[in-house]
Amino acid sequence: MRTVGGLAPAERCNATNAAQIARMPYTATYYFYRAGP
Repeated sequence: MRTVGGLAPAERCNATNAAQIARMPYTATYYFYRAGP
């Protein structure tokens, strides 16, 4: 799997920002395998 981005926000969670949503851009390449015949 190859990932880029997705780091945690620089500001820590506290009472002021606890209800906020932090969206962090990221990309990932996933490989899915299945059993052969």
